Amino acid sequence: MKLGGFPRTIAISLMLGAISGCAVQGESFGRVEPPLGKAVIYAYRPFTYSGVSADPFVKCGHNGLQLGPGGYHAYVEEAGTVICHAQGETSKTAEVKIDAKPGESYYVKVQMAAAFPYPDAALNAVDAATAGPEIDQCKRQ
Repeated sequence: MKLGGFPRTIAISLMLGAISGCAVQGESFGRVEPPLGKAVIYAYRPFTYSGVSADPFVKCGHNGLQLGPGGYHAYVEEAGTVICHAQGETSKTAEVKIDAKPGESYYVKVQMAAAFPYPDAALNAVDAATAGPEIDQCKRQ
């Protein structure tokens, strides 16, 4: 079978490159030691091949960024109630509240769900045991 004049190995390499290019490229997951009186909230988005390609805007406390598939961000926040928001390509916003205690770490899983006409973002607070294997595969964004 001919692949448009390209040798098969080049075509396969291009396809693999396109797939791997969808994930965040950065440093592997690393834990942050919470500063005195503060907590760390890790927002992460596991990479899936069947995932939605839209990058939601994720904000925890006072800072936010667009979180790509396979990416994570560590938010260092004052202890107390911290609200995390995620918004995909619609006006619908997902929200999760965390009662952050000083010196503790928290995990928020970000997922994109296919919806018409645009994907929606979803947030879930998860425990360290659940987050561990997933966030270990993520890269810092």
